[in-house]
Amino acid sequence: GCLANFTLSDPSNWGRIQFVKSSENDRLFIIDNNGFLYCIHAISFEEIWKQKLRSQYVAELLVSASGTHIVISYQYAKSFTKTLDIIDGNTGNLIRQIRRYPSCYDPSYLYDMIENTSLYPGKIVMSDDGLYLAIWFHNHGFNTLNCIADEIYELSIFNLQSGQLVGKSNELKQFIDGQSCDEQFHFTFNKKSTSIWLSDCNGKIVQIDILSMQILTERSFAYDIQRLLDEQEVETTQKIFSFSSLSVQNDNTIVTSIHTKKAGIIFKIDPSLATFSHVTLNQDMDEGHILYSPDGNYVMMNANKMNIWDLSSRKPILYDDVPKAIDGNTVCFH
Repeated sequence: GCLANFTLSDPSNWGRIQFVKSSENDRLFIIDNNGFLYCIHAISFEEIWKQKLRSQYVAELLVSASGTHIVISYQYAKSFTKTLDIIDGNTGNLIRQIRRYPSCYDPSYLYDMIENTSLYPGKIVMSDDGLYLAIWFHNHGFNTLNCIADEIYELSIFNLQSGQLVGKSNELKQFIDGQSCDEQFHFTFNKKSTSIWLSDCNGKIVQIDILSMQILTERSFAYDIQRLLDEQEVETTQKIFSFSSLSVQNDNTIVTSIHTKKAGIIFKIDPSLATFSHVTLNQDMDEGHILYSPDGNYVMMNANKMNIWDLSSRKPILYDDVPKAIDGNTVCFH
C-alpha cells in the first residue's frame, strides 16, 4: 500500500528523484534532478531543510548511519568531479571539501594546472560507524610542468569528522589485477572499522589495515568461482570474473557477487577467507542494481524484477515486478 505521496518543494522540479538514503534518526536524504538536496522526516514526510548543491550532476550520495554527515561526489564538470562535498546532516550546510593531489603537486600552479594535477575520486565507501571515508582516487594521465604521471591510483582513508587523512597507499595496484576491468574496484570496511576488504577484477580479495595500509590477508577465488559455475551448470564463455559487489554481515562474513552473461550469483566468504559458499543464483540480477542492508543480512536486486533475499535462510522474501518509475538509485533499506 501507499503510505504517503508528497511533492518536493523545488518549484522547477521535474518529478525526478535521483538519490534517496535513510538514517537511523528517521531522516530521508533526497537529491532531485535539479541539484537540490532535501532532508525529509521518514515517517511524516515533512521537509526539514533544503539546500542547493553546487551541481545537479551528482555521481554519489553517502549518508552516515547517524545522519550527521553527508558525502556527495559530482560528475560532468572538472571543478565538481574532482572535489567531494562533506555536508552537515542537521543543517545541510557545507562542512568541508576533500581534494587530493599527487606528491608532485606545487601550490604555485595556476588554476587550470591544479585541475589537471588533482585526482579523480572514483568509488567512495563510508564505515558503518560514520567515522571513516575510503576513496579510490585515480588519474589516467597528466603532464603539467614538472608534475608528470602516466597513471596514478591511490586508496585514501579520511576521518570524516575532522577531514584528516588517516592512511593512503599508491602501491595496492601491484597486488591486484586491474587489466581486465575499468579500475573501479569494490571495497568495504569491516564491522570494527579497522580494515578494508578490497576485490580486484580476477577473483581476488585482500584485507588492508586502514592505518598502516598493509595487506593483512589475501586469496584468489578464481578456481572456486569456476567450480561453483560448473556445479550450478552455468554456461559462460568468460574466462575472468569480476566481483560486482562487496558487503560485510554483522558476524564479519563477506557477501559478494559476480555476473555471468546468463545470471548473477551471490555467495559468502568466511572472514578468514578459508570457506566459500553459494547463496543464490538469480536470473534477474544480471547487470542489475544490487543493494545490501546495513547489517548485510538481506540483499535487494533490481533488474527486471524487485527481488529481496534473506541471506541467512537463503530464501526469497519478495519477488515482484518493478514499477517503471523506480530505478536502482531510488531504492534503499530503512
